[in-house]
Amino acid sequence: MEAREGGGSEGEKSSPTSSPVSLVSNFWKDFRLEEEKSVLDEQGLRIGENQENSQKNRRKLAESTRDFKKASPEEKLSLFNSLLRSYQEEVDNLTKRAKFGENAFLNIYQKLYEAPDPYPALASISEQDLKVSEVESENRKMKVELEEFRAEASHLKNQQATIRRLEERNRQLEQQMEEKVKEIVEMKQRTLAEENQKTLEVLKDREQSLQDQLRQAKESVANMQKLHELAQTQLFELRAQSGVMLIQTPDYNLSSKSFTYLVLKLMFLLNTLLTASTLCQHNL
Repeated sequence: MEAREGGGSEGEKSSPTSSPVSLVSNFWKDFRLEEEKSVLDEQGLRIGENQENSQKNRRKLAESTRDFKKASPEEKLSLFNSLLRSYQEEVDNLTKRAKFGENAFLNIYQKLYEAPDPYPALASISEQDLKVSEVESENRKMKVELEEFRAEASHLKNQQATIRRLEERNRQLEQQMEEKVKEIVEMKQRTLAEENQKTLEVLKDREQSLQDQLRQAKESVANMQKLHELAQTQLFELRAQSGVMLIQTPDYNLSSKSFTYLVLKLMFLLNTLLTASTLCQHNL
């Protein structure tokens, strides 16, 4: 009853709104288990010693009792008082032993009577530990995902930097290409201008040459015409001379020398006409 009353006063101090974990924690904090274990160790050793002494005393009493039973009636009278004192001493020892054990039990009982049930606290701790494990597992997964995100972000940054470098390189290449195309166009234009200039000069030279040839042809034609006119004049004169010679010689008997002269002169005139005609055709 005293233990319950003492435990009840301690229980009234606890707040009804306290959690099971805090109740158990506060109780065992005040309980000072290590100190109680030291006291219990001492009590346990003493109880062990008392049990050992009790067994020894019981064996002695058993021997004394057997001796008393074997003794003669006269000896029993002398042994009775000694045996009775031994029994009384053992009863006193057992009483002390029982009282010591009861006090030890009541002491620990009084302290543990109002101890809160640890199961709800342990169940709560176990549940919280499970939740903590789940949170830690989720946290590890999140850390892995975070590292993956960081690696991906770093990779994306590297890709963006690479893209910027490639864009800059592309811009430089486009600029170089434009400059190269412009240079090629200018070079081609210069080449075409030079070729056109050369062609123009060749054409001018050709035109000048043709004009010279045309002038020479015209001069040749004029000369041929003059030769032609001269040949015709000489031919007419030859014909006239031939007619005079025929009139003067009615028998038409010309000397061989005169005839040969006329034939040669006629052949010369014909050759001159043919040469003039050929030159005119060649020049045209």
